[in-house]
Amino acid sequence: SYMVGDTLNDIQTGLAANCKTILVLTGYGKEEQKKIGSIKPDMIFKNLYEFAKHI
Repeated sequence: SYMVGDTLNDIQTGLAANCKTILVLTGYGKEEQKKIGSIKPDMIFKNLYEFAKHI
């Protein structure tokens, strides 16, 4: 399962649910990417379409 989101809270939720975590850089994603510290998504994509092409 995947958890796709544009905030670090989305990534934390995905990690807690043992999902692969995806940060998309649309919405809040670009600003949130700057805050990434110990909470790291499994993958980062420009947008949801780019992620969809990946799977």
